[in-house]
Amino acid sequence: MDKIIVTGHRNPDMDSITSAYAYADLKNKIDPSNEYVAGCLGPLNPKCQLLFEELKLEPPQFIGDVRTRVKSIKRTPTLIVDPSSPVYELMNMYYSANPSVVPIMKEGVYSGLLSVDDINRYFLRENRNQRPEYNFVVDNIPKVLRGTFLSRGERTAFHAPLMVGAMHFEVFKEHIVSCKEKPLLVVGARKDHIKEAIKNDLPGLILTGIKEDSLEGIDFSSYKGMVFITYEETAEALRLLRLSIAVSDLLVTDKQKSVPDTMLFDEAKQILNDAGLRGLSVFDEKNNWVGFITRRCFLDRPRQKLILVDHNEADQSVIGIEDAEIIEIVDHHRL
Repeated sequence: MDKIIVTGHRNPDMDSITSAYAYADLKNKIDPSNEYVAGCLGPLNPKCQLLFEELKLEPPQFIGDVRTRVKSIKRTPTLIVDPSSPVYELMNMYYSANPSVVPIMKEGVYSGLLSVDDINRYFLRENRNQRPEYNFVVDNIPKVLRGTFLSRGERTAFHAPLMVGAMHFEVFKEHIVSCKEKPLLVVGARKDHIKEAIKNDLPGLILTGIKEDSLEGIDFSSYKGMVFITYEETAEALRLLRLSIAVSDLLVTDKQKSVPDTMLFDEAKQILNDAGLRGLSVFDEKNNWVGFITRRCFLDRPRQKLILVDHNEADQSVIGIEDAEIIEIVDHHRL
């Protein structure tokens, strides 16, 4: 159903106001598939006000302009991701739906927009000339790895690089000491390596290739870190652990930009182009998040449908008429 505005001329008099009201009322009766709204382009004079009061009718609403604004092109999300969810889930959203952006929200609280560019930036950082470190969330481990906890440990989250315990034991001990941050260790059934990790209080252990008797003789009772036994082999465990970090870690707050829903179409388009982003957040006049706009939103400019009564010239009509679609003119001037 389209909303179609019926309006008279500027500085409206009695015939302009009543014509808009009556024609909108008629159109609503003969065309119920659309909504016709009577509008006026200025304040009602005393005679008009008195007429509507005596008839107990709602007078036409004031129409300031009909230029295309952000509120007419904004989108509401069909996909939302929780800030604590693993990157793995976000990537699956892109595989299945290929959205331009995905909002981060928890219990109605909006945090920001994520795009595939943020995912790319996350993986590109691993090629920098320094060892990457990750903010691991314990609850996210079983969301990406098949397996079970031997112990959840005392911490719900921790910051650490990844390390594979595949090297000679003496070399392994040297690496443990040399690490600036204690690593999350991915290791098979290497008892000496596991005992050394417990001794050095590493934040977590991911154990691969473990059989029932693989851990005999290892005392985990004093260990405060997480221990997770996975069915994945080591290389796959490493790949998936990188995807276990929370999506909130991808959010670069200084790159987040927003616009009000009242902003003009062309102004918002320019801001998006200048920002080099895939989307902008949209807020209403009460600063509530109401959606987002992307590059796709600007492919077509939506135009307000208008019916002009009692005038037929642009300079007598509503501001922004050049952005509108005039579908009817009912007038007796300059025929």
